[in-house]
Amino acid sequence: MSPAHGPQTAASSRPQRRCVSCRQTRDKQDLIRITRHGDTVAVDLTQTLPGRGSYVCPDLECVDRAHQRDAAHLRSSLRGGTTNQVQRALTVIRTHLTSAPHHKEHNA
Repeated sequence: MSPAHGPQTAASSRPQRRCVSCRQTRDKQDLIRITRHGDTVAVDLTQTLPGRGSYVCPDLECVDRAHQRDAAHLRSSLRGGTTNQVQRALTVIRTHLTSAPHHKEHNA
């Protein structure tokens, strides 16, 4: 820790990631990860799967925006995967967010 930069807080030492939809930087744990490993694109709710990861806010607006963009930006950030694979992953996230127990939790 450098005195010129002030004391480090717990929040500043948490890993940060950027949502591929809204481009807002948030704590990694507050985002939903989509991963590409080989030829497979999957939603990684536990953030433990291997492979290249991209993140989206747990917000229907961000998921819908990523879906409307034909997933091009998301495919680019994953450095691969097909449009259909990415669209399916976004559909899985949307279903997860709109399920009864999670909808209240993520959109409160």
